[in-house]
Amino acid sequence: MDLQTGLALIASVIGVADYFKDINPLYCKKRAEMEVYMNIFKEHLTKHLEDIPEENRQSPKNSIIWPAFESSIFYLEDEEYREMFAKLIASACDNRKNINSHHYFLNIIKQLDPKDAIILKSFCNENSKQAITNICVKSKIGEGMTILTNHFFVLNKNTSSNPDAYSSCITNLKRLGIIEVSYLSKLVVSENYDIYEQHPVYLELKSFADKNGIAEIYLEKGIVDLTPLGKDFLKVCIE
Repeated sequence: MDLQTGLALIASVIGVADYFKDINPLYCKKRAEMEVYMNIFKEHLTKHLEDIPEENRQSPKNSIIWPAFESSIFYLEDEEYREMFAKLIASACDNRKNINSHHYFLNIIKQLDPKDAIILKSFCNENSKQAITNICVKSKIGEGMTILTNHFFVLNKNTSSNPDAYSSCITNLKRLGIIEVSYLSKLVVSENYDIYEQHPVYLELKSFADKNGIAEIYLEKGIVDLTPLGKDFLKVCIE
C-alpha cells in the first residue's frame, strides 16, 4: 500500500458520514472536522516521508502500514496520536529504523492516553533515568507505612500539577512494557528529587502531619527508566 492508497482508505471511512446527513446534520459537521484532521495527518506524514534520504527508502511491510492506516482513522482528532501514527508509518519506509521497529508498536499506540505520550516525550529531552517518588505516611504510634500517592511523577518541573496527575499514566506505561519503575534504588544526584521535596502539595501534607504529631510524611525515592522496548518505541514513534 502506498501513501495515496492509505489516505484514500481514511477518506472512504470519513465519507460514511454522507449516509447519515439526512438523519442527523451533526454528521456533516463531524465529517468536515475529520477532513481537516486528515489533511493535517497527510501533511505530517508527507513531511516525515520526505525526510527519509533516498538511499534509505524501502517498500514498507503491509503487515505494518495496513493496520496502521486502518487504526489511525479513529485517532486523527488528537495531535499526539496523529504524530505517532505518522511516524510509525514513515518508519516502515525507512530501512534505518528496521532494527528498532516492532509490530507491537501499533498496539501500544492504541493503548496510550495522550498524557502518556507527553510523558514519553520528556524522555527525549532528559536522561533515560528520571526521578519518581511515592508519598508515604508512617504512624508514630504503630508500625508500618501507607502509600498516599503511588508513582508521584513531576513532568517538566511543573510544581502546580496534582501529585496524582500522572500516576495512572506511569502505571499504564509500565503495564505496556515501555518503562520500568524501581524504589529499591534512587538517582545518585540528590538534587533530582528537590522538585518533589519542594512540591506545594507534599509540603502541605508534611506540615499538617508535623503539627498533629501523630504521623510522619516522607518521600520514598525511586527511578523510572525506559525498557529496551521503550527506547525503540521512542526512536520510531516519538522522537
